[in-house]
Amino acid sequence: MAGEDAANAANAEGGRRKTRRSKRVTKAPAAVVEHDSDHGADASENEAAQRQGKPGPMGEAARRDARGDAMPAPGLSSSSAMRSAEAAAVPDKYKKGKYAGGVAAPTTADDSEQHHDESQQQQPPAKKGVKLQKLDGPWSDDFAALDLNPYIVGALRDEFKFQKLTEIQGRCIPAALKGHDLLAEAKTGAGKTLAFLIPIVELLTRAGFQAKNGTGAIIVGPTRELCQQIEGVLLRLLKRYNGSITFLCCIGGINRKTEGYKLGSGQQIVVSTPGRLLDHLKLTTDWHTKNLLVLAVDEADRVLDNGFEEDVREIVSLLPKKRQTFLFSATQTTRVEQLARISFCKPPVFVSIKHKGEAATVDTLEQGYVMCPSEHRFLLLYHFIKRHLKEKVIVFFSSRNSVSFHAELLNYIDVPCAAFHGKQKQHQRSATYMQFCNAPSGVLLTTDVSARGLDIPKVDWIVQFDPPDDPVKYIHRVGR
Repeated sequence: MAGEDAANAANAEGGRRKTRRSKRVTKAPAAVVEHDSDHGADASENEAAQRQGKPGPMGEAARRDARGDAMPAPGLSSSSAMRSAEAAAVPDKYKKGKYAGGVAAPTTADDSEQHHDESQQQQPPAKKGVKLQKLDGPWSDDFAALDLNPYIVGALRDEFKFQKLTEIQGRCIPAALKGHDLLAEAKTGAGKTLAFLIPIVELLTRAGFQAKNGTGAIIVGPTRELCQQIEGVLLRLLKRYNGSITFLCCIGGINRKTEGYKLGSGQQIVVSTPGRLLDHLKLTTDWHTKNLLVLAVDEADRVLDNGFEEDVREIVSLLPKKRQTFLFSATQTTRVEQLARISFCKPPVFVSIKHKGEAATVDTLEQGYVMCPSEHRFLLLYHFIKRHLKEKVIVFFSSRNSVSFHAELLNYIDVPCAAFHGKQKQHQRSATYMQFCNAPSGVLLTTDVSARGLDIPKVDWIVQFDPPDDPVKYIHRVGR
C-alpha cells in the first residue's frame, strides 16, 4: 500500500508539472499577440508550422525575399481603350523606352537582391566633402534644339509663352537628360522650377513610364504653398499629354488615406512636403517607389531650415539608390552641402548662375530703410499702409503671434488686411494665398513661410516690420 501511495503521489506531481509547463507554453503566443497585434496570428501559425517541419503561411514570401525575386509592381487594370489612348499620347520614338507597354523592366535575382538590400539598410555615414563636376562653357537657350518631346515644346510655346530658355534651364536640362545628378544654385526668379520639371517629364516619357510601374519621380518642397505652386506649373507643362502622365500633390491638411489610395492606384510624379512624404513611405504599403528614376529637392536650404534634416535623411535611406538626384536652391550653404553628402550616390554636376560681383537681388528692386523709436513703429506702419491701400503690400513679421495680433488690430481700426502663417488650417492658407495672388491690391501680413519659392505676381511693396536675423532671409523676402 505504501508503494502504491508513493506511485500515485509521483503521478500527481508529474501531472502538476505538465500542467504548469503547458500553461507556460500557452502564455507565450498571447504575449506575442499583445506586443504586435497585426502580425501575432501569422507569427503563431508560422511557429507552429516550423515545429512540425512544414512551411508556414508566410513561408513562400520569406523564401521569395531570401532569393531576392522581384515583386511585380501593382497597378491599375487598364482596358484596351486606355492602352490605345496612352499609346496615342506618346510619339513613336518614345515607345521603345525601358517601361514601354506598361511592363516593368526585367530584373535578375542579383539585381533585385541588391535593390532590396539598398532600400532596407540605413544610409552610410556622410563623407567629408562632395566631389563636383563643374559645368562651364557655352550653353544654348534654344529649347527646340534639345530634342524634347513635342508636347513639352508645345507647352513651352503656348502655355508659358517661351521664346528662349533662361541660363539655369539651358545649363541644367541637357546635363539632366544625359543622366547627371544636379546641384544647382540660382537667385530667385531664374526659372529653377522648370529647370527640373522639364527633365523629369522628358525622362519619364523617354522611358515609357506608366502609372502601373509605380512612381517615377518625387519632388520635395519645404512648404505646402510651394508644393501647390509646383503642381500648378506641372499641370500647365502636361496639358498636351491628356492625362497620360499622372501626378499628385501630397501635403499636410489633406486626408492621408485619400492620398494613400491615389498613390496605390499609380502616380508617376509625386510632389510633397518632407513630413507627409515620410508618412507615406512608412505607412502606405501599396505605394511602389522601387522603379524611381528621379528625386528632386526644391529650395533645399529651406527644407533644412524648417527642421526636416532628419526626415530627409530617412527619406533618402528609404528610396532606391539607382536614381538621379536634383538639388536646387537660391543659396548654397553648409547645410546644403550636408544634404548633398547624403543624397548623391555619384559626383553631381554643379551649376551656379551667380557670378562674381553680381548683386544678390534683381536690378529693378529699390531698397530703403527708416529709423524711428520703437514705440513709433506701429504708427509708421499704419500710415504707410493707409497711403498704399490701392497697391499690393506684403509685411513680414518674426512670429505667428505677431502676425495674428497686428492683423486683428489693423482690421479693427478699419485697415483691411489678411494674415498668412503656418498655424492656419490648410484650406484657410490656400484660400488666403490664392485670393492675394489674384487680387489687384491688398495687404498680406505673414511670416517667413512666404519668404521662399512662392511666386506672388505684381507686388509693389515689401515691408520688413521685424528685420530677419540672417541676410539670406532678407534676400528671399525681397524676392517675392
